[in-house]
Amino acid sequence: MTTVLELGGFAAGFCGRMFVHGGAEVVRVEGAIPPVTDAWVSERAMEIFLHTGKRRVNFTDAHALRRLAAEADVVIAEGMPDQLETLGWESLDGIRVAITPFGMTGPRRQWHASASALQAMAGQTYLMGDPGAAPLTLPGHYTEYQSGQYGYISASACLHAIDRSRGSPRRSIDISMLETLLSLSQMTTVMWTCSGRVRTRHGSNYGVLYPANLFPCADGWFHITATHRFWGAFARMLGRPELEHDPRFATGPARNENQEALDEIIVEVLGQKTRAEIQRLGELARVPTGALKGLDEVLVDPHLSEREFWRTVEGVRVPSLGFRFRDERSGGRDWEPVEAAKAGGTEGRNSAIAREDGLIPDATPPLAGVRILDLTHVWAGPLGTRILGDLGADVVKVERPMGRGGVSGTPGAGNYPGGEKGEDPWNRQGTFLKLNRNKKSLAIDLKKPEGHRVFLDLVRVADVVIENFSARSMPALNLGYDVLRAANEKIIYVSMPGYGRTGPYSDRVAYGPSVEAMTGLNAVMGYSPAEPRNTAVALPDPIGGVTAAAAVVTALIRREATGRGAFVERSMHESGVSLMGEFLVERQLGGNPQPIGNAHPAHPFSDVLRARGEDEWIAVTCKTEAERATLERILDGDASDHDKHDLTERLQAAGIAAGPVNIAPDLLVDPQVSARCFFVRLEREDLPSTPMPGSPVVIDGDFERSYWHVAPRLGEHNRQVLKDWLGFDAEETVRLQREGVLVDRPPG
Repeated sequence: MTTVLELGGFAAGFCGRMFVHGGAEVVRVEGAIPPVTDAWVSERAMEIFLHTGKRRVNFTDAHALRRLAAEADVVIAEGMPDQLETLGWESLDGIRVAITPFGMTGPRRQWHASASALQAMAGQTYLMGDPGAAPLTLPGHYTEYQSGQYGYISASACLHAIDRSRGSPRRSIDISMLETLLSLSQMTTVMWTCSGRVRTRHGSNYGVLYPANLFPCADGWFHITATHRFWGAFARMLGRPELEHDPRFATGPARNENQEALDEIIVEVLGQKTRAEIQRLGELARVPTGALKGLDEVLVDPHLSEREFWRTVEGVRVPSLGFRFRDERSGGRDWEPVEAAKAGGTEGRNSAIAREDGLIPDATPPLAGVRILDLTHVWAGPLGTRILGDLGADVVKVERPMGRGGVSGTPGAGNYPGGEKGEDPWNRQGTFLKLNRNKKSLAIDLKKPEGHRVFLDLVRVADVVIENFSARSMPALNLGYDVLRAANEKIIYVSMPGYGRTGPYSDRVAYGPSVEAMTGLNAVMGYSPAEPRNTAVALPDPIGGVTAAAAVVTALIRREATGRGAFVERSMHESGVSLMGEFLVERQLGGNPQPIGNAHPAHPFSDVLRARGEDEWIAVTCKTEAERATLERILDGDASDHDKHDLTERLQAAGIAAGPVNIAPDLLVDPQVSARCFFVRLEREDLPSTPMPGSPVVIDGDFERSYWHVAPRLGEHNRQVLKDWLGFDAEETVRLQREGVLVDRPPG
């Protein structure tokens, strides 16, 4: 059984929680390092959510800690770099995961941190809240939990490398919370580096497409996400089919231009209906719609209950993880990873599975040799596979011939590097380039018999197949799990449906903003309880993407222990609810979490203050009354008299956690981020050099990551993949391309 030693706050706690769910023995060392950030809810709620199932020991001294670490496979620690160094961090054996606010290196590594300051510095705060008002801080522990998931993924990847090679287990992993947030933005940096545009905040409106907003109805609020793909269906859902071709609304830019007129129609038609009625209309029209649910409603959600999502701890419902295993041996009944991990034991875990080309050596990167067939699209899926590619997996992006749009590019895509579409816009879209580095492209028509056959041949030599289609799509292609398993009984198949494959919501269309409303998050976010706010950054997408990567590494380790493949289901809805755990537990303990703007329940003062300049702000967290007095002395009146960057420097020097509310141009010149080489410029001869967000995971001090490569052109690796994986010669590949099975440009 894997043994994990855990020290520190909520990021380490969430990472340890994932190991508990995976069957590891987790030993939490109490009192070694104080939490970096403070809890939003009671200590009891955090205990139940994060630490159930862990063994506890009290910290005595660094020597005793080293003895404990010597018996562990993984050591997770969250704190400030100097705190870890005092404990003798570099001398500890095994896989060491350091989760710190700004990283273990860099000029600002010792800056004082709070969740509010980190969100501000990462550019996230600027996007949330109403235009003209103060930007909003996200409540809860999203920053810490996502950093903890990255810790789990990277540590598990290193464990898997050891399993395959019987090599040395000593690895050092450095994770920055700030870089975690930067790695999970969708368009913030790309809009700036490619198009020179700064993304702004629009209340609960997603901003770059419309309608994607919260609307009032008879018994609360609901969210509509009607992208270009769904516009016609949404017009029919309203009973106003003529709106589809109305010049005011017929295109995305037109709908953005005429939002007020469209809002009036939506509220007129749907405003007197209940959330349930609107949800039913959305299901029938196949439009992403989500009823905004309070914490009490989430706790009794019939879909979550039917799917047995909750674990009961001391009479309290606690969320499970956002992924689960489906057992092919028991008619699809859920299979808990804890069972196989414990059954395998140390002996099973260390018995490496050989490939035809031999065992994988213990070397960076940890997922070298793992073959992944990636059928994902949009955001969450490509993000998950990018994380795996960043860790060295051989990721082949299996693309439809029209998967990137037609020869003129995807409608409304924009964000081309250098601002130029070029002659092949399908190869130049900025968001695609950001999400698909470290992948190869195989553009193949799976609807053709030859394409279907070739894909199954690839499955026979692959480790993982991952997709985020609707539950209907893969069976419709005759590529359901039963077919894939018949081709390769050890295949790991990861499906990413919005609401899972079972339960009353399973057939709903899911997009991040509409799913977000159903997680309970919007019920605790806003300036006051009077009106909720959507984050406008579609948090279930990045949560779901990181969770999918966690599901893959969990399944890889399970396969080493059992010798069996797996059918893994990652629900976007459940992934989002799983990060709301402390609020849901607190509600059951008698608490009543409410939107409180930028305040923090544990701090004398926490707010986002207006700084000098147009729409310039600074996030400040005073954790004691003495810090609050220091803040008042430094401000000497009004924060708006101060430059946000200069004021941050002065407050940090005085020991106060503060951070400028950065916009995209600020992020690219941040000295801490620059010193750690976070933004990467992967070169391709047909593209101008454009910085893209990197990874928050640094293994063994490798900031250069020389094995990384730029996102591929459509079909760029058709020949290479078929040759390396299947032994196809050039003549066979040319034939398949001539017959339209393979392509290297969109048809037409």
